[in-house]
Amino acid sequence: MEFIKNLADRVLSGEKLTKEDGLKILSIEDEYVMDLVEEAAKVREAVFSNQMEFCSLINAKNGACTEDCSFCAQSA
Repeated sequence: MEFIKNLADRVLSGEKLTKEDGLKILSIEDEYVMDLVEEAAKVREAVFSNQMEFCSLINAKNGACTEDCSFCAQSA
């Protein structure tokens, strides 16, 4: 589908997609979903390469930590 290829080309050239573009993406017919997936993979590869980045918390204390971090299960 030419519309999907055009969107990918626009993103790769640095253009931001509009709300209308997003609404069109949401209304794509089932037969074109794989085209969308393929173009999205091309954009991802161009932007992020084939790398992944992980972020995790390392437990420095075991048990009731005196800090009160709202995101941490160790906080008291």
